[in-house]
Amino acid sequence: MDAVLKAQTKLRTGPFLEPTDVILHPNNFETVRLAKGSDGTYILGNPLSQDRPSLGGARLHITTDMTAGTGLVMNSGEAARVYLRSDVRVEIATEHGEFFRSNLRAIVAEERLTLAVRRPSAIVKVTGLN
Repeated sequence: MDAVLKAQTKLRTGPFLEPTDVILHPNNFETVRLAKGSDGTYILGNPLSQDRPSLGGARLHITTDMTAGTGLVMNSGEAARVYLRSDVRVEIATEHGEFFRSNLRAIVAEERLTLAVRRPSAIVKVTGLN
C-alpha cells in the first residue's frame, strides 16, 4: 500500500491531478486486501465482502493483464481518450460454402476505434509490489 500511496502523491504533486484509478494484478490485490493492522483486524475490512474497496479514493481495477509486481495509478480522464473511427457494422451472409443449404448464417460485427494517450504524465507506474 505504501507504493500505491507514493504513486498517488507523485500524481498529485507532478501534474497536479487527482488519482481516479488504481490497476493491480490479482496477486498484488490479495496482498493489499489481506493486510492487517497491529490489532489483527483487516485494514480494508472483511476480505470476503463483495464490496470492492477503493485506495485513496481511487477506483480499484483487478486484472491479469497487469504484470504481477507492478501496477498503475492514473487519472483516466486526463490520461487517454478513445476515438471512434466508424460505428459498429454488422453483416450477415448465407453465401459461404454449404451455408445456404444448411440454413446457416455467418455474422461479422466490427467497430473501428483507437486509444490515444493524450497526457502520459497522468499515468504513474508502481513497481516493487509484493
